[in-house]
Amino acid sequence: MTEEFKRPLSMVEATMNGIRSLIINGKLSLGQQLTESYLQKSFGFSKTPIREALAQLKAEGIVVSEVHKGFRVFNMKKKELSEFCEFRLALESQALKSAYTNNRLELVKELKNTIKESEESIKSNDIEKYPQDHPDLMWKTAREENYPFPYLFDATQDVAKAYKAACTPDFFVFDTELKLVYRGQLDNSRPGNGIPVNGRDLRESLDNILNNNPQRKDQKPSIGCNIKWKS
Repeated sequence: MTEEFKRPLSMVEATMNGIRSLIINGKLSLGQQLTESYLQKSFGFSKTPIREALAQLKAEGIVVSEVHKGFRVFNMKKKELSEFCEFRLALESQALKSAYTNNRLELVKELKNTIKESEESIKSNDIEKYPQDHPDLMWKTAREENYPFPYLFDATQDVAKAYKAACTPDFFVFDTELKLVYRGQLDNSRPGNGIPVNGRDLRESLDNILNNNPQRKDQKPSIGCNIKWKS
């Protein structure tokens, strides 16, 4: 039996895959500038394969180019993002209905696991590169501050990636049907702006669920330290 020969990736293909991976993992933000010097440093290739990779990614719509400004990661307009979310909601709703029909017990089991995960505080930083974020030190802080919730260390960072978490803290609120209804900031307080920490936005979202009120549409994203992803 002859084994199938797999051709090694060219430098152009490796660069394309690398850029895609950085975008998917959140290390490259939507709309972020892509400079040749940054990509050379990231992948260790010369300018030629990087330029060819960017040209091919542009044809795929993953990056865009602007005159005198170079390349950027693609971005989505508000309408496009809304349409994408509606499409995803339709698919996931149908998937939930099918799962309920085909294997109700397994669905309930998975939903219970999801609820458990959503109730826990997740810490996803890479402690090998950032020992100050070691769970032993964080649990000490949790005890000192009397955190009234379980504190979980996401050693593999799989949970953070599944939730597409972007920073710490990053807040997710689910309703009684386990639909994500709020992902946003705690409140308007920021270091140095003089606004007290009161958790207004997050509390409002929880109150809306308890009182069967609609969630606000202008949800401001959470701001904090970027998650230190493992390489």
